[in-house]
Amino acid sequence: MPEAGAPYNMYLEYIFKDPSMSAPFANSAAGGALPRLAFEITAQLRADGHLCNVLTHVSSGDWRAVEQAMIAVLKPRARPETLSKLAGNLLELLCDDRGVAGRAMRPFVFQAIGRITGSAEMTRHEARVRRLRRRMSVESHAGLAAAAAPAPIRAPAARRIPVHPLSSIAAQPRPANGVHP
Repeated sequence: MPEAGAPYNMYLEYIFKDPSMSAPFANSAAGGALPRLAFEITAQLRADGHLCNVLTHVSSGDWRAVEQAMIAVLKPRARPETLSKLAGNLLELLCDDRGVAGRAMRPFVFQAIGRITGSAEMTRHEARVRRLRRRMSVESHAGLAAAAAPAPIRAPAARRIPVHPLSSIAAQPRPANGVHP
């Protein structure tokens, strides 16, 4: 139960009541506000039925990895090339509004940030995450364009195709009964 004066969080109680659910770890960085924020958001995502199922599938059930991906996405100096695959997927879910989960995830997460830290901080985090997603998509398009660049064209080498000696029989027209003369 919460201490006197501490805010009551039913999501945390829900997670810690069920022994079969492994708990995300809080304060992975010493006293940092960002790990605590990621922990709270992860706890709330686990309490939502649909988003919990989606993230369980995407992360292969590793909720600590989801929390670490949330920290990586929310970091002020996050760079697209340093994001894990899971963090990239989380970033897409937060920004792209594709599918049911994508349309539900962005308002869910950013409203949770607003409830936890206030609306000014929510606006700052949302703008930062959207910038990160734009940078990630620009870099991925640049990488795809470089990978899709055509190879230099060379004149084909003249080569002789081997012909089987009996292939001339198959090339001759057959009579109506299908038997070769």
